[in-house]
Amino acid sequence: MSRSGAFPRRRAAHPGPNSHSAFPIVNTRMSRRPARLVVPAERGWRSIVAPVIEGENDRWRPVPVPPGMPVARVYGWLVDQVGRVLLHDHGNGNYQLPGGTPEGGDGDLVETLRRQVLADARVTVAEAVQLGYRATDEGGEPRALVSMVGRIGEVLPRRVGPDQDRRVRRLMTSLDAAPALLGWRTTGPQQAVAAALFAEKRWDLPACSPLAFTTYAD
Repeated sequence: MSRSGAFPRRRAAHPGPNSHSAFPIVNTRMSRRPARLVVPAERGWRSIVAPVIEGENDRWRPVPVPPGMPVARVYGWLVDQVGRVLLHDHGNGNYQLPGGTPEGGDGDLVETLRRQVLADARVTVAEAVQLGYRATDEGGEPRALVSMVGRIGEVLPRRVGPDQDRRVRRLMTSLDAAPALLGWRTTGPQQAVAAALFAEKRWDLPACSPLAFTTYAD
């Protein structure tokens, strides 16, 4: 990260047009130039996104889930090699981050995320770590909606099964644009900045490169 506080705009890896291991870059449109994902220099991401939004059920906390709190759902900010994030496009303006509900056979939350993303999006998750959580009391007891950031591994051909919605598409877009598409206008930008910073520092994924502001859907 540069001394000015903005992510460096460097060249990103550019997969070939016939690559089947990554989402294509070709035949896409540029949504807009990098502009808003700016963070203070030399600060940890937990301090960047704090203080969290007030309101007990709407607070996103950039900390691990407290011991003993049940997890209702795990979702991931999954970043590809040029800094774009994966969304599910359900049509009619309904976008979601990939993820799902933990099951008994899952060893941990990363395994939950990997299993669900592979089943729904046909994408493998190379690595993932927890960013934070939001508390919900749906069902009568406090439960956690866990957010993670992950690095996309392999992109597999789409396979529509009998239990899958044929209208759901895979959308790759910028971390800058994702919160508005998700409708998360309060905690969404906080999570996106945290995901961008973590992906940049840990995996060297360029969240503010020009290619991160292209879109792709299939």
